[in-house]
Amino acid sequence: KLITENNVKDFIYGGALGFDTLAANLIIELRKEYPHIQLHLYFPCTNQIERWSMYNKKIWESIRLLADDYRYISDMEYVSGCMQLRNKAMVNDALYGIAYCTRQFSGTASTIK
Repeated sequence: KLITENNVKDFIYGGALGFDTLAANLIIELRKEYPHIQLHLYFPCTNQIERWSMYNKKIWESIRLLADDYRYISDMEYVSGCMQLRNKAMVNDALYGIAYCTRQFSGTASTIK
């Protein structure tokens, strides 16, 4: 509906595992039907994936290579608060939000609020 009824063409991926990865892969798949849509990646810091498994690093890298562009919200390694800065940047740059939240007190819940 966002693509067909609201003319949304830009989608932001936060670079996290789980729902973010699922959503990014869906946008990549939807480009087959809607080639005009774009995927923009917002990474919180330069070493976000440092402690991830090799499997998850490969998934992250495949999404990065298929994205239209990416940016690091912080050009430094992880520092306290960089995830919240990434979330704020995504909210500020978005007209709509799609989220999956299972906990009342979490970074996702704070971002939704």
